[in-house]
Amino acid sequence: MTDTNFEPEDIVPEENAEGRQAATRSLSVTDRIRSAILSGDYAPGARLHEVRLSENLGVSRTPIRSALQSLASEGLLEYTPNRGYSVRQFRTSEIVDAYEIRAMLESLAARFAAERGLSDAERAGIERALAEGDQAGRHDPPVPERAAILPPQCGGVRAYRRAAAA
Repeated sequence: MTDTNFEPEDIVPEENAEGRQAATRSLSVTDRIRSAILSGDYAPGARLHEVRLSENLGVSRTPIRSALQSLASEGLLEYTPNRGYSVRQFRTSEIVDAYEIRAMLESLAARFAAERGLSDAERAGIERALAEGDQAGRHDPPVPERAAILPPQCGGVRAYRRAAAA
């Protein structure tokens, strides 16, 4: 008869501290590169060089390579054999689709919240998040300046004109 009372450490070996640090470092590098891409530090189509990224971020090329692969699987980067990784250039239709999906998800979330009701703690959390967003918004440039940085093919010029006319 076999013993079926296993402890978790009997089944799954515990990771060593070095392995956890490497995983954390890789996630941190991925987050830093993702933030740089999303904030526009790397223009669409820009090629990302492992060596330069490694030097700029102060890490070896191994976590850089892992981060680039992760970001390519997320769709932020494109990989071309013998050329490496570059920032993906999104088509206008893809950007419009993303905003439409976000709007649908947000309206669905609002509907669920209304149907299910919110606890006082959940309501307080939402109010805190809104207040933080309002506070953060005070540091953002006014709408016309923000709209002016949008690519014209995404409606930036039209949004700028509407905001300026208002």
